[in-house]
Amino acid sequence: MKIQYIYFDTNLLQFATRMLEPGFGGAVEAFNDTFDMKLKKLNISHKLREDWRALLFILATDDQLPFIFTTSKLTLKETQKAPRAVKGEMLAFYETLVNYGDPHKWGSRLTVPPPPKKGTLELLRRFLPDKNDAKHVYYSLLKRCNMFLTCDYNSILKYRKKLREFNVNAKSPHELVVEIYGEDLWKRGAGLLLQP
Repeated sequence: MKIQYIYFDTNLLQFATRMLEPGFGGAVEAFNDTFDMKLKKLNISHKLREDWRALLFILATDDQLPFIFTTSKLTLKETQKAPRAVKGEMLAFYETLVNYGDPHKWGSRLTVPPPPKKGTLELLRRFLPDKNDAKHVYYSLLKRCNMFLTCDYNSILKYRKKLREFNVNAKSPHELVVEIYGEDLWKRGAGLLLQP
């Protein structure tokens, strides 16, 4: 599999932080009924429960998969505005993402898209409803990421077809794991994939 240089936006950082709270357990728990019941009690849609499950799996297996994660200073700025209860965890996770992996160690296995053209940010602002979403996409292009991972279905993922025109491959965590393992294997219990 090709190396994926993945941009995390603030939306995904919030998701990851919530999953790391006490009571949500580890990656294996993400595939049992207890985890699903916890998410249902939070009144989270089936689609977002699948994304949470997939994101926890991605984070637990990142050393086994060819992923390099990154984010931007905009994520830090947005995290500074988070509620005090989660702000510390979000900042710690942000620091992990900023310092995670070295894209140069992969050599020729890492294929990066071309840098953005002049005027790209203005073009993104024309169709993305949130100005910070446009900036996140632009920063992912500046960092030469080949994937933009998010659970933002109301903005980024809603416009993914248009984003492809800018070489932005926007996916949800669930879509990423299904792409890697296939829907059948994922549904049958990808928790088995965590075993050595």
